[in-house]
Order: sequence, then C-alpha cells, then structure tokens
Amino acid sequence: MSQLPAKIGKYTILDIAGKGNVGVVYAGHDPFSDRHVAIKVCAVDGDTSGGTGRLFRKMFFNEAHTAGSLNNPNILKIFDAGEEDNKPYIVMEYVSSGLTLKDYCTPDKLLAIEKVVQIGFKCAKALDYAHRRGVIHRDIKPTNIMLTDDDDVKIGDFGIALQAQADTTQVIGIVGSPLYMSPEQASEEELNNQTDIYSLGAVLFELLTGRPPFMPAPLTRLIFQLLNETPPTVSSLRVQAPEQLSTVIAKALEKDRNKRYKTGLEFAIELARVAGQLYTPSELEED
Repeated sequence: MSQLPAKIGKYTILDIAGKGNVGVVYAGHDPFSDRHVAIKVCAVDGDTSGGTGRLFRKMFFNEAHTAGSLNNPNILKIFDAGEEDNKPYIVMEYVSSGLTLKDYCTPDKLLAIEKVVQIGFKCAKALDYAHRRGVIHRDIKPTNIMLTDDDDVKIGDFGIALQAQADTTQVIGIVGSPLYMSPEQASEEELNNQTDIYSLGAVLFELLTGRPPFMPAPLTRLIFQLLNETPPTVSSLRVQAPEQLSTVIAKALEKDRNKRYKTGLEFAIELARVAGQLYTPSELEED
C-alpha cells in the first residue's frame, strides 16, 4: 500500500476517501478556511504522451472549469485546483457519508418511493440551474450523485461536461455510461440539456426498481436497445409505485426529444406534483 502523502498543495491529507479509474480522492483539511475538503488527484504521472493520460488530464481541467463556475446547493462545490508533482488535483466539498445513489440501486436496499421522488426533484432543479448556465453534465449516473448524512444530494464529476462557448478543447465522441446515456448520445447526435434529463430518468428508474431501464449487455446490443426498444414501466416492476410516477419517468426516458421534458424545471414540477404536499410553490421558483 502506498504511503499517504502528508500534504497536497496547502492541504493536509487525512485519509483516502475513495478510488476510481481517473484518480484517488483524499480526505483533507484546509488550514486557511479550517474546513474538511475532498481532494481528487489525477491518476497519471508526468508523462502524458499516451492518449489515456491526456484524456484524464483534460477531464480534470474540464471539471475544474465547468463545475467551478456553478454555485448550487445540490451540485458538489469546487474550491480550488492545481498541480502537484505534475499531477492535477481538484479540491472539492467534503461529503462525510461517502455514499452515492449506487448504494440504493439493488432490490434489497431500495429507498422509499417518496424519498426517490425528493431526490429526483432536487437533481432536476440542480441540472436546470446548470443548463441555464450553459453546462451539460453528460454523465449523470448513480455513482456521480452523492447522498449526504441529512439526505441531501450533491451532483458531482463534471469531467466530461460540455460548456457553451467554452474556450478550451472539450471531450467529444461517445462519452458517458452506457446504462444511463441517452439515445442521442449513443448515436453521436448533437446534444442539448435533454440528454441529462434522460440520464436522470434512468437513475430514478433504477432507484425505484433496483435495475436500470435496460439490463447490462454488450455495447452493441445495449445501443440497439437504447435506439429501438422500450423499457418496462416502473409500476410493472414495483407495484407500490403510483401510476402517475411511472408515467413521469417514462416521459423522461422518451427516445424522441420532442416528447421528453424540455427542461429540468419541467421535470421537477412533474415530480413535485407526484409528491403532492411535499413541496411548496416557492421551492419550484427558478434560481
């Protein structure tokens, strides 16, 4: 096991919070603001001649640029970014629970329907905020949405996000996670904010039923399903789910963008209607 670094930049390293394909996330402390932070360090060395190394670095700088421009209670905050020993790092808001929505996507760990609707409402509003500022996430999936100790949500990992009028080279091509990507992503069409609405619909489908809209399969088969087949309804897989909620999720998963929700706010309003008295009208106002 590699030795834990004492510091990264000005930040004291306390522990390893998580690991992934793109890098390591450390739990750290910011001595200037006296707060806990999460520090994601890119898993490349100084040699970036390989395509993977260049892609990882591009994703890190893209995340710092796009997410750093956003300020929403349900989007993971970016505080700082830099390089240490030729490895880029991002300093982020620390979420102590360390849990993501993936922890609640199996049939034996499903959340209450009411809580899933609340999560969907908050995520749809946060995405609407990002979209109105020209940012399309492109990789909404359960592992990129964290659940805090007080049951709030934080959308993170904007590494492959698109930003309107960006002055930097952005990640292009088929990107995203196949189980949650929209049909237009799979067919490499030009994307708009509705691709995130589809992906959020797929996440909520899995939170409600314990399985994604289309089951894991070889990529060519999965893309065929995305483009040509209709997933089962939520209510057919979870009988307790209200038919109205099943209809809302099905609309988010429409293959034809003309039939899908146009904005995150529109999706959020429909989820709030399902929830009945959970939300007040003031919570539906635009930011």
